[in-house]
Amino acid sequence: MAHATLGQLDARLTEIDDLLVKAELGDVHLQPSERSKLEAEAEAILNLLAEELGKRQNLDPREVYKLRKSVRDLNHVAAVTERHVELHPNDAEADRTIAEAFQGVKDGTKTQEEAARMIASVIRPGKPVGGTDTKPQSRLASWFDTVRRILTGK
Repeated sequence: MAHATLGQLDARLTEIDDLLVKAELGDVHLQPSERSKLEAEAEAILNLLAEELGKRQNLDPREVYKLRKSVRDLNHVAAVTERHVELHPNDAEADRTIAEAFQGVKDGTKTQEEAARMIASVIRPGKPVGGTDTKPQSRLASWFDTVRRILTGK
């Protein structure tokens, strides 16, 4: 039985995340069963990385898991934001909304939850490849949760 290094596992996790984001953005089509398998594999890798890194660095695996999950969320938001900018390069309204959201958190006039809602309202992932989006509310709720987790750390 071949053993993968932690670096190889981390690279595979990044590869899976990239594929899932491409599917979310409409660049590739994944059958629901394919998506489920990739999500399960990613979760298993994330748990293994957290456990092993926790042991090696004398850290709580839950904290390692949370930190790596945050990196995954940031990469996801970065990819969606990059696509939004590609599709809407001169979207001054979105720029203003995002700036207002971050400034509001900084100066205390907005909660992190409010800022997350503002950002998620102007930058959204695209529809999946292959026709009609059958779960638009679910996808928007998931997107909002990702942005909220990044801003609140929860």
